[in-house]
Amino acid sequence: MDMAGRLQDAAACGSTCPVSTATGVGREREVPGDARPDPRVAFGRRGEELAEQYLCRRGYVILARRFRTRQGEIDLIARSGETIVFVEVRRRRTGRLGDPLESIGPRKQARLVRTARVFLHARGLHEQPCRFDVVALREADGAGPVIDHREDAFRADGRFS
Repeated sequence: MDMAGRLQDAAACGSTCPVSTATGVGREREVPGDARPDPRVAFGRRGEELAEQYLCRRGYVILARRFRTRQGEIDLIARSGETIVFVEVRRRRTGRLGDPLESIGPRKQARLVRTARVFLHARGLHEQPCRFDVVALREADGAGPVIDHREDAFRADGRFS
């Protein structure tokens, strides 16, 4: 399968950057049509959209959104130059639950790594350099979210960078 896939028009996907529409292993989570969306899910999805826009403005090309397998889910998968970037997005309204960057523990990291391996294997990208980034969005008083992007936030061996 061609890595770039078909590029869809930015206006059609609601994004400002090209997005791969390649299909295959993994899929986007679906909500039944008659179910009312959970406001927490909508809040998180909006955070993913904001993180995507942020990354696109910095030249990243989005390859997949909410890539899901039995191993877990990755919020965004992007390309920065030749590097495949697996992005976990965390959004917080308040600091009550702690720092969003610290909320990705060893179990979540392991799930992200397993899911990333599935993605790389499915697309024949074993030799491609990759990294794990975290984009944290903290709500500021009426000014919109403050974005903190940690490149190479942790490594596949479980150590923080």
